[in-house]
Amino acid sequence: MKLIALPLLLMLWSCSNTAENQQEKKLSTTVAIKNTAESSETTADKSDEEFDTFLQRFSIDSSFQLTRIAFPVKVTSTDGEKEEVKLINKQAWEYTNYSNLKSGQIRSEKVKNGLINLIYTVDDTGVLVYHYFQKRNKEWVLVSIEDHST
Repeated sequence: MKLIALPLLLMLWSCSNTAENQQEKKLSTTVAIKNTAESSETTADKSDEEFDTFLQRFSIDSSFQLTRIAFPVKVTSTDGEKEEVKLINKQAWEYTNYSNLKSGQIRSEKVKNGLINLIYTVDDTGVLVYHYFQKRNKEWVLVSIEDHST
């Protein structure tokens, strides 16, 4: 009788372990799926374009530049007395290589979340131009230009 009871107990114990193992597998699968989803969200956040990286490419690649301007782009010129507003369409846009603007000073300033002002000045000349870039769909786009040069 003891010989029969021992294998019977081993079989029962084995069956209960199998049920526990299946529950553990379900739990670990759920955790793995959750971790993968969180990882995907983190990767999506990291795909957000950095402004400096964008500006380097925007400056040297004329084709890329055309894809990252919200046409027609609004250009406002102020000479102290009057303000002139123009809308420049894609065909009229003249490529600007911002990396060649070394004679002056270029700096970027965060206006608010998702909006950066690229300021170009040339000492002792009165040149002062603002380029406003806005983040749209995780990509930087030139949305307007203000020329305050005197």
